[in-house]
Amino acid sequence: MPDEVVIGLIGTRTREPDAAGGFLLDGFPRTVPQAVALDALLSTRGQALDAVLTLEVSKDLLMERAVLRRTDKRTGQIYHLKYKPPPPDAELEHRADDQESVVKNRLETYERMTTELLPTTRSAGYSAASTG
Repeated sequence: MPDEVVIGLIGTRTREPDAAGGFLLDGFPRTVPQAVALDALLSTRGQALDAVLTLEVSKDLLMERAVLRRTDKRTGQIYHLKYKPPPPDAELEHRADDQESVVKNRLETYERMTTELLPTTRSAGYSAASTG
């Protein structure tokens, strides 16, 4: 989805009454242009981000969690071959976007984008917390 659309959705959604006291953005922004657009949106309202939270998870664990995920074609139920094994009668499907090469590419792309973004958020004065 184009950044302009996402920013528009965030702008609309964060004007709702339940967001008046604050809101949490999960997984956004992911790029410097998204962060700049979010900052511009918030500044038009006299608002700013209070903090940026970074969760650091090993690449091996992320790969395992995605690559071992399966979906039952009949029920749509999602299983994990290690953490939540399917019942014997499940008709399992391995989604194309959970294939090892696709997940690896997705993680590399995410890492590249956030590597550029994190220094920007720190230099903007946002307090940053990291957990591993």
